[in-house]
Amino acid sequence: ASLLVIPGDTRTFMQLTQTSHVADMSVTKDPEGNPALVVGCDDGSAVVWDLAGDDRGQIIAQLRSLRPLEILVPVILLCTTTAQMFSFAFGPAIPWETGVHEKAEFVHQVTVFDVQCMFTIRKELVFWPEMMVTMAVISTFIAISFLGLGEFMDDMVAKCTNWKRFRSEKNRAGPAHLVMKALSVVRGGIYGFMQLAATLLVVPIMKVAAKAFHCLGDPAVVHMAPTVHCWEGTHLKLVIA
Repeated sequence: ASLLVIPGDTRTFMQLTQTSHVADMSVTKDPEGNPALVVGCDDGSAVVWDLAGDDRGQIIAQLRSLRPLEILVPVILLCTTTAQMFSFAFGPAIPWETGVHEKAEFVHQVTVFDVQCMFTIRKELVFWPEMMVTMAVISTFIAISFLGLGEFMDDMVAKCTNWKRFRSEKNRAGPAHLVMKALSVVRGGIYGFMQLAATLLVVPIMKVAAKAFHCLGDPAVVHMAPTVHCWEGTHLKLVIA
């Protein structure tokens, strides 16, 4: 406790701003042996503040309860991905009854977001937009993973949290808080996109990508877009990419 209050001295050693009413606190040591303050708040969160060194006054760890959406999303993704996998068992290669096959095919089209089969749309009008969106998703996923944008945004949010102006700003609509909200939204968008691209969108992306290689006839044309000639022009560039 002497790290927080010096007997007979009322000077402020450090100012730490919490997002909720403090329920309890305790001074301990971090893995490096430096003093740290563990704060428990009424909203169920726990925050660990560094009390020494060049980074004193910064949050070094944080724990909170899961929000309802964070609990529901993984369950929804798991159920949808499972439905995508199971729907392949009802393909044309297996002689299911007509009624069973039609219902299973509809479920498959919905779970893999097959717009072309769900609605009456000309194949040529859907082929290139699907390919462009698929390439954009794949490229974005690779870029985020390679550049480590998720970890970068984590660092930015942590720095903003420890920003003196943010901690001293009482108005939640002030500039520092608006910057914090913007960073949080961007970080959430990045992690949300990565989670979707690695789960729910895997099967639809692979299915759309396979369409580019499904060529028939002589001269060969794309089965899903008969006006597109295979292995030449724009199609060749798409396959190489």
